[in-house]
Amino acid sequence: MQIPIQTGRIKTTGCTMEYFRFGHGRETLVILSGLSVQSVMNAADAAADAYRLLTDDLRSMCLTAGKICPPRCFQILNNY
Repeated sequence: MQIPIQTGRIKTTGCTMEYFRFGHGRETLVILSGLSVQSVMNAADAAADAYRLLTDDLRSMCLTAGKICPPRCFQILNNY
């Protein structure tokens, strides 16, 4: 069974970060992708499958790290 995945963008002044999230637990796991020439957005299904056992306990969010963003971007994550 495929895990439901939501995608979106976080926009602030001077910064846009794409993300995908999955899971429905009470705790949040934030995954910051490493520096890469490719976006992790195409690997959302593989990431959700790798963390399949945690989806009942965690809401996982994976952020792209392809663009340099000011610290304000990370403060916005508290709203998700």
